[in-house]
Amino acid sequence: MDLGISRTPMREALVRLAGEGLLVRRTRRALLRGARARTREYFDCMRAREVIECEAIALAAPKISESDLDALAAEIEALNTGEHDELEHWHFDDKLHVMIAAASGNVVFPRLVEELRVNARLFRLHSPLHRKQENHDEHGEIVRALRARDPGAASSAMREHLRRLQDDVKRSIMGGE
Repeated sequence: MDLGISRTPMREALVRLAGEGLLVRRTRRALLRGARARTREYFDCMRAREVIECEAIALAAPKISESDLDALAAEIEALNTGEHDELEHWHFDDKLHVMIAAASGNVVFPRLVEELRVNARLFRLHSPLHRKQENHDEHGEIVRALRARDPGAASSAMREHLRRLQDDVKRSIMGGE
């Protein structure tokens, strides 16, 4: 198949995807295959996300701007009232979690959150989990806690959200979906 792309940009793209852990090289010269997150790695990533994101949101609660909170609330409302595909859901989900990490003031948190989310998403891409509405509801709780400028409530809302994601995976694995 001819994609109309020269070898150099294609090679650079494959190297970048491999560097981000999205592709795995079989051998030195063999084709790459998509990476898959193992169950243990998923839960380890989620535990790390819980530690980092709960700290990040507690730090962000007094700092995040009203305009950012308004924008997040408006997007949640739009997602709740209209039809949207999985990709739109994921884009908003990324935006919310990374925006909160950035608002913490810790320059490392956003990068860590992005990396951990990639690993968790690799697992979700290979699992039959669909909890868009639950995510929107939980994201709404997170935004409300941030709007109240309550670090404890915000941290609790984030922890609850991340644990519910893990519970959903556990139910799926155990066959109780």
